[in-house]
Amino acid sequence: MEAEHYSSTPVLEPFLDKNTHLNEQIFQYSPPFGFLDMKNKLQEILDLLPASSEERRGVRDCRRCLVIGNGGILKGLGLGPLLNQFDTIIRLNSGPVRGFSADVGNRTSIRMSYPEGSP
Repeated sequence: MEAEHYSSTPVLEPFLDKNTHLNEQIFQYSPPFGFLDMKNKLQEILDLLPASSEERRGVRDCRRCLVIGNGGILKGLGLGPLLNQFDTIIRLNSGPVRGFSADVGNRTSIRMSYPEGSP
């Protein structure tokens, strides 16, 4: 089993800024496992970000992330206000928020889609 999957090593933080050090390990594999042959493009993207994310939060502050899908399992639970309290809210695909904010919250930090899940 181990030979079939790449091992996971924490070589890159989930929250990046302009000054993020790019460890050479992240350039060993092609996407989605790494950034092989994409060093210049990745640096161009990092250059668009603020100089430091630590200016906005203390280095020891806990960052709470939440990933919300669009399967409808939250409907009727009234968890919206609780979900809105997370620092970063990642929504998958095109799950509706309008009209359901009492159940799914109304904040979105990042919306991610993949071809199979997009309309």
